[in-house]
Amino acid sequence: MNILDGIIHNAALIGKMSSIIDFDLKTWNKVINTNLTSSYLLSKFLIPLMYESKNPRIIFTSSGVVKRGRAFWGAYSVSKSAVKSLAEILEDEVEPISNIKVFNFDPGATRTSMRAFAYPAENPSILKPPSSLLDYYLWMFSEASNDSKNRYIEFK
Repeated sequence: MNILDGIIHNAALIGKMSSIIDFDLKTWNKVINTNLTSSYLLSKFLIPLMYESKNPRIIFTSSGVVKRGRAFWGAYSVSKSAVKSLAEILEDEVEPISNIKVFNFDPGATRTSMRAFAYPAENPSILKPPSSLLDYYLWMFSEASNDSKNRYIEFK
């Protein structure tokens, strides 16, 4: 029997920065499929492999755009808000019947190529490197997070 201990949903695209009116359907679908549909499909087919794990976790990578939609962030903003809802739904569905814990993690401004695309005039040297996020992931995967009622974690 195969057992899976965790899933980190981190794949994401911005697509382009554009008004909704000017956003093309092909890019819209690509962003929604990458950011949302892939998380749904992976969760749907991988969660059954997690039921026998001792400390299973599902972690969705969130974004500040889930707090309020932003002009010109189009499909990215829509998809990230939907991903947050997907995580909340899964939390309500799987946590009462299993030991799976579901988290949303907003890493905040981090030195990535996606951030550079979204903020081309920003100095990347002032941003934290992705490696600084490791302690957050380790905590979410640890038994220390078992009793946490906070399922939306923000990098502070």
